[in-house]
Amino acid sequence: MMVPVAAIFFAYFFRKSSRFLIPLVTIFFFFQLLLYFTGQAEIITLTDGVKGLSSAKRPDAQKWLKDHYDKGLVLLDDYARSLSVIRAQIPMEKVIYIGTAPFWEESFKEPEKYATWIIMQKDDTVWRQLYEQPEMQARLYKYFNKVYTSEEILIFKRIGS
Repeated sequence: MMVPVAAIFFAYFFRKSSRFLIPLVTIFFFFQLLLYFTGQAEIITLTDGVKGLSSAKRPDAQKWLKDHYDKGLVLLDDYARSLSVIRAQIPMEKVIYIGTAPFWEESFKEPEKYATWIIMQKDDTVWRQLYEQPEMQARLYKYFNKVYTSEEILIFKRIGS
């Protein structure tokens, strides 16, 4: 969809540019293509289709959560893409992520305040804030039970919910 827009933009750009700028942009464009072809830079859409959520490799945690999620807010780092919230059939309004600013920040001080479920992937923001810090990990285990464990993903559920 961007090809026609890019073609018009570059045609206009080259028409209005100085003779010095055109070779410079052409060399930069050629160098970027060279990085793609040699594998030094990844093409994000190709990488997502091969390795990311779009490749339809569904983690076991996603299936487990789909079968066991009953209700409540879910704290997770959506940027880490540990699992697909849509495929796990969790309503988007039940997700605490960086876009739900006050809930997100407060959940790292008092995770039990809002979240019923906590999903963390090794080295994501939730993992670093709640699991790697000993005082927060103690608080986590005080209010939550670990209900799912894999090599990369941990899922906790609040006690009594």
